[in-house]
Amino acid sequence: MGARRPALTRVAPISVAQMFGGFGDEAAGEDAPELSRALALQGAGAKTAVMGVLNVTPDSFSDGGRFNSGVDAAVKRIEDLVAQGADIVDIGGMSTRPGAAMISEKEEMERVIPVIAGARAAGVTAVLSVDTFRASVARQAVLAGADLVNDVSGGL
Repeated sequence: MGARRPALTRVAPISVAQMFGGFGDEAAGEDAPELSRALALQGAGAKTAVMGVLNVTPDSFSDGGRFNSGVDAAVKRIEDLVAQGADIVDIGGMSTRPGAAMISEKEEMERVIPVIAGARAAGVTAVLSVDTFRASVARQAVLAGADLVNDVSGGL
């Protein structure tokens, strides 16, 4: 029997303003959505969550850029991942592989924000995560419907 892994604890509801550096409305605006979706993946018998990955980059190491052809293809892939059992779908718009070129914040947002908004508009209810190290991209992704921020900076 291997070492016991700690259970993922429930995420407390917080506002976008709290998430991005303030407790007032100055960080995200008065109509910022509450992040009240919870991941109840704790306790005895808790299910292990499965995360599917969607890279909307032309140079993806995992899929060769197959899902970078537009929002419809990306949303279809999210729906397929959920149908295959993904509880969470992590959406990334900038390659983090060694040697990958940096892209602008604007370009990263143009890749991920329409996909997140499109998935929500299509009725996707699975937990959506944005894979970024930029606060501005994370903020816009949450406002578009992302539930989690997967900060890939690793201490950059």
